[in-house]
Amino acid sequence: MMIGKHDGVDHSHYMALVLDKASSISPNAGVGWMLCRNGRVLAIRGSMHGERLDALLEDIDVYGEAADLYLSSPPNPLFVDSQVLLDVAIRGQIKQILFPQLDAHLCAPFEPQPLLSPATVDIVPLPSWLLEIRSYLTLQTYMQKHRPWVTCVTSADLCGRESSLETFEHEFGAMDYLRNLFQGAHFIATQPHSMPTSLDKLTNNLGHDLPPYSMSHLHEAKTLLSQGYANKQTSCVLVTSVAFAASLVKEGLVDEIVYHLSLGRGLPNEQPIRLLSDEWEIFSSAQFSNGIRLNARRKGLYVCDNLSKLKLGRLN
Repeated sequence: MMIGKHDGVDHSHYMALVLDKASSISPNAGVGWMLCRNGRVLAIRGSMHGERLDALLEDIDVYGEAADLYLSSPPNPLFVDSQVLLDVAIRGQIKQILFPQLDAHLCAPFEPQPLLSPATVDIVPLPSWLLEIRSYLTLQTYMQKHRPWVTCVTSADLCGRESSLETFEHEFGAMDYLRNLFQGAHFIATQPHSMPTSLDKLTNNLGHDLPPYSMSHLHEAKTLLSQGYANKQTSCVLVTSVAFAASLVKEGLVDEIVYHLSLGRGLPNEQPIRLLSDEWEIFSSAQFSNGIRLNARRKGLYVCDNLSKLKLGRLN
């Protein structure tokens, strides 16, 4: 039988549409849903962890009769409450609710909420490899470490000395990449003079303003992360000097580093800093005329994640 097939229908195709929608909102914190009847898409929308999902419930009321509802992840405290979902699905006469099912050994940090099939709605768990792994890792970080997933953006010269991100402002695609990164975050924070001037007045992909929070000291960064956890914000970007980035890494507060290395000389009399130790793994890079960008994540993030290796390719 084809993986992802149920009742003669290849649901993996429809689930891919839902995952793409969630990823277009935020690769780390996006959620998505789709209503489909007899192979026809009636509604497909996305949001982010922790947001009110009135739109999802409204879509079920409007399009639910005899329709299949696809969710990008299992119901969980940061997506949609399982009991509320069931109540609305029954009222809307949903035929099936389909979502990627986590393996038992992965459930604890994710805290999915079980859905019990009532007589009128069929609950269809799909294979775990259909789950978007970046979203899973974000939730895992939030649940286990009580803070958002942290992406740290910084810049140095090839010797590890302080350098400005503005060195890359006129490089093709460099600022667009950062803009997309910011737009998929719940919030951003920067040290003074760290943010390129071309990246002001940002909004995220839900249309919410993203005024960067200012931080000058480590305790301010910790406070922002604690506030993010309390506000159910699962993904943030910190734009810092390389020295501040090293302090955050030492405290275990960084999950991903977007490291710009300039071919020019860094600030004079600055102490070189080795930011990427053996604990980090480079998973992608981009080359520019005056330097490179390295994307790295901590090794061991996937030790407890026994999903298919095919899923790891989605991280690139």
